[in-house]
Amino acid sequence: MGNFSGAIMAYDKALEIDPNYVNAWDGKGWSLNELGNYTQAIVYLDKALKIDPNHLDALVFKAQALYNIGNNTGAKYYSNKAFEVDPKSPALKRLPEVLVRKVQ
Repeated sequence: MGNFSGAIMAYDKALEIDPNYVNAWDGKGWSLNELGNYTQAIVYLDKALKIDPNHLDALVFKAQALYNIGNNTGAKYYSNKAFEVDPKSPALKRLPEVLVRKVQ
């Protein structure tokens, strides 16, 4: 609903209860992406990917963050990993067009 600061607080509460809750880590990273805090977002997305290296949302959000800070090589790497996990996922539509590969 656009209240990313409030979402971050909610994710922090969830992580107090369960520090391995991968969706809270990637949600916090996504919220920080939306606020333009890309470098900080990557820190939390890395925590999500440490728990689950194939977590699709974390891969997509990390690709976005890396793209937004100008790390196109890293962005392409995580974009490709996301496509490997699920090439038909609607989550891939969140990727910048330059990172989207055509699925045959």
